[in-house]
Formats: sequence, C-alpha cells, structure tokens
Amino acid sequence: MEPLVKRNVRLTWVDSAKGVSIFLVVLVHATSWLRDLGPVSQGLALFNGIFGDLRMPLFMCMAGFFASKWVDSSWRRLFSGKLSLLIWVYLIWQPLFFVAKYAAGIFMDGQDHTSLAAQALRMAVSPLRPNGETWFLWALAIYFVAAKLLSRVPTWWHLVVAGLVSVAWEYFAVQRISPDMASILGIGILSVVHLYFFFAFGLLCRNLIATSVAKVGQMGALIVLVAWLAVTVLATQAGWRVLPAFPFVLDFFGMCAGIGIGLLLAKWRPLNNLGGNTLQVYVAHVPLLIVLALLLTAFGFSWHSNVVGTLAPIVAAIIVTAVALVLHRWAGAGALKYLYDRPQWFEFRGR
Repeated sequence: MEPLVKRNVRLTWVDSAKGVSIFLVVLVHATSWLRDLGPVSQGLALFNGIFGDLRMPLFMCMAGFFASKWVDSSWRRLFSGKLSLLIWVYLIWQPLFFVAKYAAGIFMDGQDHTSLAAQALRMAVSPLRPNGETWFLWALAIYFVAAKLLSRVPTWWHLVVAGLVSVAWEYFAVQRISPDMASILGIGILSVVHLYFFFAFGLLCRNLIATSVAKVGQMGALIVLVAWLAVTVLATQAGWRVLPAFPFVLDFFGMCAGIGIGLLLAKWRPLNNLGGNTLQVYVAHVPLLIVLALLLTAFGFSWHSNVVGTLAPIVAAIIVTAVALVLHRWAGAGALKYLYDRPQWFEFRGR
C-alpha cells in the first residue's frame, strides 16, 4: 500500500506556502516604505490588511514544520545546527539595518527615530528588543529554545496552553496597549508570545497537516481559501476582531488558507524556489526597499493614481525579492557568504 503522503509532493506545497508567506511580507513592507511617494490604493491596503491574518501565522507554522530535526536532537546539536545560524544572521545584519534606516531618516520624510543616537540605541539593544523587521529571526531562536524545553510536555497540553496564552496576550496586552508603549516594546516583543502557537502547531502537528493536505486536495484547499476570505471580510466589516479569541481564530483560519494556497500553487517552480530561500529574502528585503525608495525619491518619482498606487508596491516587491535572491547567489563562497551563514568558529561544536 502506498503511503498517504509522498515526500516530494509534501515538500513541494510546503515550499510554495513558504514562498507565498515571504512574498506577502515583502509586499506589506514595500507598501510601507513607498508610502511617501504617493497614496496607497484602498484595494492594496485592504489586501494587506486581510492577508495580515495569513502572513506570519503561515510563516511561523512552516518554520515549525521543519523544526523537529533540531528540537528532537541534543542541545549541542540544536545550537550548532540552528540557533547559531539564527543568532549570527540576526546580529550580522543589524549594522546594515542601522545604516539603511539612518539614511532613510535623513533623506525621506515621515520617518520615526531618525537621529543617529536613536538608531544606534536600537542596534545596541537589539539582542533584547528586536530591531524592526528582523524580529522574526529573534523570535524563531526563542521558539526553538522554548520548544526544546517543552519537548517532554504532551502534545495537546503543549498546544492548548500555547493557544490560551496567545489568546490572552492578544486580548489583554496587544489590544489594550497604548501606542507609545507599543512603540517602545516593538513589533517583535508584541508578536513573539502570540505567534508561538503557530510554530508549535507546525512542529507538533506536522503529520496531521501533511495528511490533511493530502486528503482535502486542491478542491478542498480552494473551499478553505474562499471560506477564510468570506469570514475575514465579514469579521472586519462587523467589528468582530475586538472580541476575545477572534483574532486568534482568524489567524488559525488564515494559516490553513495559506497552506491551501501553497497546495494550489505547488507546481509553480518560481514560487517553490522562493520558498526554499526565505531567509535570504527576509534579511535583505528591507535594506533593498530602502535603497529603492531613496533612489525613487532622488529622481523625483511620485504618483497620484490609484492604479500606480496599487502596482508600484507590487512591482517593487517583485524587484526586491529578485535582487535579494541574486545578491545571495552573487555572495557565493566569498566573505559575503557570512551575511547568510555563520563561520565555523561560531557554531561551538566542541569535540
């Protein structure tokens, strides 16, 4: 009897799901960094808002999907194989983010914390408070440690407690925090508690996810996607997002819809390739977006059309994603490879 889920099929849709999530992340950041050049169309703003329930839950779930190799190993292997990579890449990119964001503060309007001292402080405290868009790597390192510490806890207790903590944090902290306090804490600290459940779900329910995808097929995936869109739009219009646990429900539903999109687009090779290189795109896309925004500003490019306000961020996201992949390939085996991989001495393998 053939296995229910073939390995190559499973990994194909996982890569496409990862590709979807990273492109949505790049797109929302492209929309943000180009906002001073012209108004964002209502359609694109609505799209980014709706898919906010899908982007990071799907991203975290797919990260957890591949985490068992490290969580089930020894602490030494976890650190040398995974944590050292996340920590190194996170730290090595902080000076690049510092330069890019300081330049943005000088040459672009509407930027926050533009002084040299403010940006230097953010870089200095980045090990404790993640700096801007690099928070995913910071959170992921914490998730691996937490999952390892909780590896002996029964699966459903682990998930139930993680889900309850996520709901409580979202309702009692995130929804009630002042804008000033939110700015102090930053998106990383505000998100790390809420999103751990999705990493744990991908880690602990890998087989359940894979077999469910195989059973529902593309038609089932399409039904889930349409149902999620309908519920999300209705919840937004009806104001249900402020209800206890409802944001968590939408995030979980969005994660399922994202997996469905991955299945529907599983045969699209460019998306699969993107999904296999998410780290390279994630770390580089914001500095590249800032460079692009600075160039467009310097050449006086702007728009007042809703059509351009829709297309410009999409085109920018595509360009930056492609450049990030080319930059990684160009780095090759030279010194620039350490932007994406830690040196051997940082692995602390020991004997």
